[in-house]
Amino acid sequence: MSVYKTTYRDQKTGKLKQARVWWYHFSFGGRRIRESSKSTRKTIAQQAEKNRRMELEKGFNEIEDKRGERIRSIGSLVTEFITAYNLRNPRSVTFAAYAVKPLMRILGRLMAVDLTAAAVKEYQTTALTQHAQQARAIAKAHRSHPGGARFLGGRKGSDARGSEEATVTGYLSGARGKLRTEPLWISRATCPTGC
Repeated sequence: MSVYKTTYRDQKTGKLKQARVWWYHFSFGGRRIRESSKSTRKTIAQQAEKNRRMELEKGFNEIEDKRGERIRSIGSLVTEFITAYNLRNPRSVTFAAYAVKPLMRILGRLMAVDLTAAAVKEYQTTALTQHAQQARAIAKAHRSHPGGARFLGGRKGSDARGSEEATVTGYLSGARGKLRTEPLWISRATCPTGC
């Protein structure tokens, strides 16, 4: 137990004086903890030091009871995140809500305690598979357009490359409605519609 009162030099007289409030200090996890007890009584300061040390030890060893937090679903956590995000960034909340849609769809019912590395890998695999399927469907729709390859801006038959990636040219670029001249690659990692 190490409780003490700080000293300071009085500006008028120049003498050293002792503060009324007790402080405590100790080392924990290689760090020096030095805090005020906010009390003028020594016994309260000693109890405050014990409580602070106990609080740090519980947090360090993860003894605290957080069962209520662990059984929450990912869907409720995402909803809470979007609500908080809306307060901080109201202009981009639409994008954030759009970006977490796949997360809600695939992992929404999963509990937070079940979110492991394996669950994240499964989510990534599912999302990438769905993106690739959407990209193939878009490429197929463009190939079957009545305008043929001239509509797509490419050569005939060169719009698909294997099962994992397809070239789609002639995608409308933004609000201007101009056709892109460069090929747009759709792979397992990207999707032209932002899905």
